[in-house]
Amino acid sequence: MQKRLTNRIQSAQFQRTHLLKGYQLRFHKRSPDGSAKADAYFTSSPNHELWCALYRIHAQDKPELDAIEGVGDGYEIRKTAIDEGIAFFYVAQSSHIEPSLKPYCWYHAYVLEGARQRQLPHHYIQSITDVEVWEDQHVERHARNWNLLGTTCQR
Repeated sequence: MQKRLTNRIQSAQFQRTHLLKGYQLRFHKRSPDGSAKADAYFTSSPNHELWCALYRIHAQDKPELDAIEGVGDGYEIRKTAIDEGIAFFYVAQSSHIEPSLKPYCWYHAYVLEGARQRQLPHHYIQSITDVEVWEDQHVERHARNWNLLGTTCQR
C-alpha cells in the first residue's frame, strides 16, 4: 500500500506495475510477532505469476528500507532486469518459511489494498482476498495499523 511505504520512505515514487513469471505471492514468512508476512516465492513454474508495484527511491534511503523490511533477519534481496534497468525485491530466507502461519488481518489488508490501488488483475486480487487471516491480539499494534488503513478488519 503506497501510504504505508511513503510514510516509511518519503522518496518512494510509484513507477508502474510489473509481472514476474515463476514466482508466487505466498503468506508464509515467519515474522517475529508470530504472524505470516508476504513472500515473493520462487517456484520456477511458468504458470505462476507475481504482480509487483515498482517504486523509485533515493539511493540513500535503500539501507533504511532494507532494515525496515528485515534484510538479514528473515528476508534477502533479489534483483530482476526490467526495461528501465534493475529492480530489487525481497524474498523470505528459507529458514523463515513456515507454511502453517497466517497473516494478521491488518497486514493482509495492506497487501490487498495495494493490489487494488494498482488495479492488478481481478483474479490476482481475488487470490489475495481468499487468504485466511487471523486477528492481531496486540491491541495497540492492531489499532495503529487499522488507523493507517482507515478501516477495520472485514473478516
